[in-house]
Amino acid sequence: MGVNPDVKVLSEEVWVHLATMVAKESFSDLLNMKQANKFFCSVAESDEVYKHARLVKLPPFAYLRFIDRSERRMIKRCLKSGKPEAVFLKGYQQYFTVGDEEVGLELLSAAALNGHVYALEDLRKCRQRIRRLLGRVWWVENRPSTPEHPDAQPCQGRG
Repeated sequence: MGVNPDVKVLSEEVWVHLATMVAKESFSDLLNMKQANKFFCSVAESDEVYKHARLVKLPPFAYLRFIDRSERRMIKRCLKSGKPEAVFLKGYQQYFTVGDEEVGLELLSAAALNGHVYALEDLRKCRQRIRRLLGRVWWVENRPSTPEHPDAQPCQGRG
């Protein structure tokens, strides 16, 4: 299928901008655009398009397990273009699913530095959870001991 002559009325830059607008609204519409013809496919493959593409709303830990190949390819392409949301998803997946904490934290930090709000929020929440957990561990290990007394009775409220 050839390129419609009317398409050439607009510059490629304008078409990239239009493809970016499509990508912001719908992943499936972007895929349809790419399948229309070679020109639209090449326009839709621009890094600029993938930097602004709307990713599928999924829990971050489902990054590799529950999405189909086209969605996985899109996330990888967005990651390659430097989209903060994709960097966040990959970092979350590396840290929590794969267990590669060093790479995961590096990617989560990069996403936060590039303005990804949830990455910054998640890093704060993780830090708070870790502090609470460590506080509980410290309390259990360092709980004041009571001397054993032959007449001592367990607390009736808690056993």
